[in-house]
Amino acid sequence: MSKDDKTEYYMTVQQRKSVKSTIKQHNQLYIIIPVALAQGLKLERGHVLRGVQNGSGTSLVLTKVPGKPKQNENASKMTYETWLSLVKEHTPIGTWKPAKTILEAVKGRNPPPAVWVNLAEHDIHLLRKRDKTQRTLWSRSPQETKPPATTKTTLRDATLTDIMEFK
Repeated sequence: MSKDDKTEYYMTVQQRKSVKSTIKQHNQLYIIIPVALAQGLKLERGHVLRGVQNGSGTSLVLTKVPGKPKQNENASKMTYETWLSLVKEHTPIGTWKPAKTILEAVKGRNPPPAVWVNLAEHDIHLLRKRDKTQRTLWSRSPQETKPPATTKTTLRDATLTDIMEFK
């Protein structure tokens, strides 16, 4: 080891707004590793570091690891049919319930794709509305018919015969 090699580095904790979430921004704390330290550890862009805090919370040990531990991918993926049956179980017919409560009951931490919710309107007659506080409420229609279409949809999809009967 030459006398030019440093063994002690100081890093400042910095803060930035997250750009991963488009729904809600939040702040993230991060540190910048000095170039000399990164070169000494042979770190490259994309390497993952595992941080372990000591018992008293005064120091942090960083270790280079091959990659982030992966969750069981099969357990985390849910099919539309499974999601639909769980939503059907937890959504009351004729009464309104907050969508967030229903989604938590079906074990969905992330909101379902918008396409699934739109398909559920047709498949299980899911109804949506907002209350005074702008919360989304869900219910199911007791009818076994398709929810009423809007005027735009009716006119766009209608044939000339349908329009003549509409009058």
